[in-house]
Amino acid sequence: MEVTFEPGCRKNWHKHTNGHILIVVGGEGFFQERGKESRMIKEGNIIEIGPDVEHWHGATKDSWFAHLK
Repeated sequence: MEVTFEPGCRKNWHKHTNGHILIVVGGEGFFQERGKESRMIKEGNIIEIGPDVEHWHGATKDSWFAHLK
């Protein structure tokens, strides 16, 4: 399943009990783990998120952003 964010949209802080793999399939966005700096992500990036790691992700203000769920 593909999840798409309009420019400037993002998810609130959240976590996944079993961890999560974020596969970016389009656009540009940001990803941040609690306590760390945010980083830009773009198509082709794969982000591995450990179990119970609080994080958020979403689109940049000028680009849509899509990832596989």
